[in-house]
Amino acid sequence: VVDTGAPVEQGEVKIISASMDATGKVNEPITATIKTSTNVAKVRLFNENGMGLAPTTCTYVDEGDVRTWTYTLSVGTPGTRNFTVKVAGSDLTWAEDTLDLQVRVTR
Repeated sequence: VVDTGAPVEQGEVKIISASMDATGKVNEPITATIKTSTNVAKVRLFNENGMGLAPTTCTYVDEGDVRTWTYTLSVGTPGTRNFTVKVAGSDLTWAEDTLDLQVRVTR
């Protein structure tokens, strides 16, 4: 789990924390849980090459001023994979705030 530890200001587009399955298998679902401010309209994971990864599913639930996203994806190659979490507000412009996640993918 990666946590920014910073409180969320009202109206702010912010990542609060992110976690991901520690291991996964090639072409099988891997799940990331991302907590953001409720002003976040879009979440995306990017691979080591800066390419956006399309999720299999991406849903969220609001609890007070925290939006919890469940982002499911699959990866086609084995190895230790590093992903960057980015978020955007309603203007769909990526915020500067990012977090990094890692997963070990096996065959």
